[in-house]
Amino acid sequence: MMDTPPIRIFSKLLECNQAAFLFFLCYSGRMDNEVRQHFRFSGRVQGVGFRYTAQFEARSLSLSGWVKNCADGSVELEAQGDAGAIAALVKRLRDDRFVRIESTECHSMPLEPSERGFRICF
Repeated sequence: MMDTPPIRIFSKLLECNQAAFLFFLCYSGRMDNEVRQHFRFSGRVQGVGFRYTAQFEARSLSLSGWVKNCADGSVELEAQGDAGAIAALVKRLRDDRFVRIESTECHSMPLEPSERGFRICF
């Protein structure tokens, strides 16, 4: 029997791979793997090229959506496409040497079938 309480295990998993685990928690479970996710990133995410990096990476992963700065210093991002590609986008943003993401909120959104491209909103 394990001596470690389940909450402590959950916390350790979250520390080890927060982006992937968070994405798993908010993944909508669609069978065709196409999803739309809304994220809010907090930390050192403004003034470090976050939006331009997000746009470049999202386009390279064939995702559609948008990214924008918020007045409170956070950044909002919506991405639509393959669930694995969205997880890769979040990982690439977390791995950027200029960015320091301290917290991430995520929830599923309805698909927008007519959306094309990934843009920066001002």
